[in-house]
Amino acid sequence: MWRHGPQNVLRASLTHGRDIVRDLGLRRGLRMAPHWLRERRFHVWTTPTDARFDLADLPGARSDVLQERDLRVFLRACREVSAREVRRRWRAQQECLVCWIGPEVAAYRWDGTGGTYLPYLGSRLRGAPGDVVVIECRTLPGRRRAGASSLLVQARLDRARRQGARRLIGLVAAWNQASLAWSAAVGWSNVGTVGYRWTGWGRRYYVEGALRLEGGEVVVLPPEVRVVGGA
Repeated sequence: MWRHGPQNVLRASLTHGRDIVRDLGLRRGLRMAPHWLRERRFHVWTTPTDARFDLADLPGARSDVLQERDLRVFLRACREVSAREVRRRWRAQQECLVCWIGPEVAAYRWDGTGGTYLPYLGSRLRGAPGDVVVIECRTLPGRRRAGASSLLVQARLDRARRQGARRLIGLVAAWNQASLAWSAAVGWSNVGTVGYRWTGWGRRYYVEGALRLEGGEVVVLPPEVRVVGGA
């Protein structure tokens, strides 16, 4: 599998460890950690870009693509992100959408097209032509469950549709029951799973459903391809 820099891999692992503890609580998170170190499993969800959401009313909220002029304010609010990493992602043609409530950052998300590297997966994920891949989504503390994340999803769908994209692809960790339930509730389609186990020779990847391992990438098959059984 294609590899990325060790600093980004370590940052992704620490971020996911933090998310597990935050979402499961300290006791359950600590119980989950040994299993997560041995094996990681993600559900792959898709939705057409013409999907619509019922959005909460957020006075003063807006969604904008992150630009250089807003970078200083963005980094001050999102201390887990560095200017170097933002510019690396920009060079990779990845796009960041930010939900602002007044002058403050409430949530942000990164998306890409083509073969997109996912640090937490340790591999590239490639969709079909016309697919947009979700790289990362974060809602800042104090803004969770207020509707900022859903507002960003709708903004991304609208923007992707205007750009000619047909489908949005996102991965959700198997332990993240809240996100899995949300994805199912809003009508996203679970098209398969991807994961890896640590062995004496490194990561051993596996896929199920409408996914394939091809040339060091995880490939999500087009929706018109009929899949019989798992892989």
